[in-house]
Amino acid sequence: SGDKAPNVVYKGKLDAQRRIAVKRFSRSAWPDPRQFMEEAKSVGQLRNKRIVNLLGCCCEADERLLVAEYMPNDTLAKHLFHWESQAMVWPMRLRVVLYLAEALDYCISKERALYHDLNAYRVLFDD
Repeated sequence: SGDKAPNVVYKGKLDAQRRIAVKRFSRSAWPDPRQFMEEAKSVGQLRNKRIVNLLGCCCEADERLLVAEYMPNDTLAKHLFHWESQAMVWPMRLRVVLYLAEALDYCISKERALYHDLNAYRVLFDD
């Protein structure tokens, strides 16, 4: 049933060049449409090269969608724990730590402490 379905992320295109990710939330994740829109607006105001920027949202009937920049190179979890041929090299690991620190510092400076649910599955890699 729709209530128990997990959140799903779809890959798409806005125009010929711009790739996007559309995250569709289960009904139970955001039962209050007003709360969803407030959170989307707040997160949507964050703009930084170290975070995935939110491009838009949809909140109609039971639909809760977020549209964001697409990150083509998977999650930190995949690179750390599910690598097939080669482990992530230490210079890259250190760069990830630096970029995470920059992202967290930016969010804190905007009074949006996002670290409460930060984990390796929420860290995405761009090109």
